[in-house]
Amino acid sequence: MSNFRELCFKRSLITLKRHLLDAWCRETASPLCQQTWDSRNSAVGQCAVTALIVQDELGGELMRTVVDVFGSHYY
Repeated sequence: MSNFRELCFKRSLITLKRHLLDAWCRETASPLCQQTWDSRNSAVGQCAVTALIVQDELGGELMRTVVDVFGSHYY
């Protein structure tokens, strides 16, 4: 049974990743990153929105770290 659960969990993570990659765009990036956002590196500025979606889907605690150069990082 645990192998089945692991397989289902892996599939759900793959699906979640695919949906996130499809959704990331300049408008979903942090306002501080929108001018430098580029589709070749679509994860730029997406930490807050991604952390919230992952928390909604999988649960867990949302964490925030202050980074001198970038402001805040969420995970």
